[in-house]
Amino acid sequence: MVRLYLKRCLLWLVSVCWLTATLAFAQSNLDVSGDSVLQEVHWAVEPDGAVVVSAQMVLMLSRPMVEALHQGIPVYFVAQASLTRTRWWLWDKKDIDAHRYWRLSYQPLTRVWRLQSSQESSKHTDSSQGLAQYFDSLDQALALMQRISNWRIGERSQLTRDQAYVARFSLGVDQERLPRPLQFDAQGRNDWDLLLRASESAVLLPQAQGGATQ
Repeated sequence: MVRLYLKRCLLWLVSVCWLTATLAFAQSNLDVSGDSVLQEVHWAVEPDGAVVVSAQMVLMLSRPMVEALHQGIPVYFVAQASLTRTRWWLWDKKDIDAHRYWRLSYQPLTRVWRLQSSQESSKHTDSSQGLAQYFDSLDQALALMQRISNWRIGERSQLTRDQAYVARFSLGVDQERLPRPLQFDAQGRNDWDLLLRASESAVLLPQAQGGATQ
């Protein structure tokens, strides 16, 4: 009786792993930028076919960044997640390439921090159409960016089964959105070079029996 129970538990565990472990990864390379640290990146394919990525990091802005914010200059951030198919006979192909944008600003009159986000474009964060959230402190605003949970970046149907992929994730300051004087000031300095990156080798495994495979 005990053996039968253990056998059923083992079969249940195997079936769960078969359903959820659709992306197999090799060694992960995480990054450190100044005092900022990328702690963890996790990729997964959900049962509904959504390809999602989650990341945990610690963001520490340099003193020039904080001073610029207090002067009313917004700082823009961009996150990118991609799955690139490696092809030895042709150029590599990005089957999935997604971006997320933030605009961080400080309102001196109200002493409120504002974080505007968008998945359309960086310029979209300048408009009132993006999602805006307000905070009492800089740490509270950064905490929202420090943890990305189940970001839907694409669909399983966009990937090729049993194909080798390079999964890349990055988050950092959008240098192109800095005011032009700061762009020249940032050249050759690491005060504005906040960029966290991670890369992994991945293989898409066959889907569970009864589900659609590619």
